[in-house]
Amino acid sequence: MELKRVVFRTLRSISPAMSFLVLATFVAIILSTAYYALAYSPDEFYELPEVKQYDNLVEKVTHMDYFSRMQFYWSNNLSIAGLMAITFPTYFGPNLVVATGYQVGVAMVFNQNMYGPTGILVFVSTIFVHGILELTGIFIVGAASLRMGWNLWRFLGGIIDSRLKFKLTKRPRRKFKLTKRRRAAIKQNLIDYISLFALAVVMILLAAPIESYISPWAGAVFLFIPVLAGAFLGVVIFFYAS
Repeated sequence: MELKRVVFRTLRSISPAMSFLVLATFVAIILSTAYYALAYSPDEFYELPEVKQYDNLVEKVTHMDYFSRMQFYWSNNLSIAGLMAITFPTYFGPNLVVATGYQVGVAMVFNQNMYGPTGILVFVSTIFVHGILELTGIFIVGAASLRMGWNLWRFLGGIIDSRLKFKLTKRPRRKFKLTKRRRAAIKQNLIDYISLFALAVVMILLAAPIESYISPWAGAVFLFIPVLAGAFLGVVIFFYAS
């Protein structure tokens, strides 16, 4: 019960940042899909560097066996999450999350041109078979790094602001003190950040075997039963809207 309370408290602390990232990512997906679908003919689209890069990656992963594929997903996704976590002062994490949405738009148009509208439905539904864990984990790291970066710059901004006021007004300088309350807040922010990162790592670890072993079979089922794919996608949308 104590672990459950900690998890929900830390998740509540990043809920505004996470809501913003989820919304921004879905907007990026929609805009990217619309842009590539309307701006390029299929022949022009396949000649784009980003499309060739995506095609090469798909071919590379497709030719792996299940276990190698799972190891690839672990290595790739955990390294991305780690990079996002340690670069929080630069806001790299939130930007990468939104950029990933842009890349999903490229993949959606790729599948649209290859397989038609059903291809998009099957592709997106298959992504979220493992993405409920993987993408949510990435959203958590991105939101946590956004909140941590904001708190860091707000803290440093307060120090700079107090010094600028002293120089401009020549009033007696108020020395900045790292009070007990501030130390407690810093400690709590660090604990929350580490807890959220650990939660995200667990989710990413669990997502890799699902992506390797289960998602391809789920995609085959969705291809033969598109209605099931639509129903599952509706559940996913409800989950993120919640």
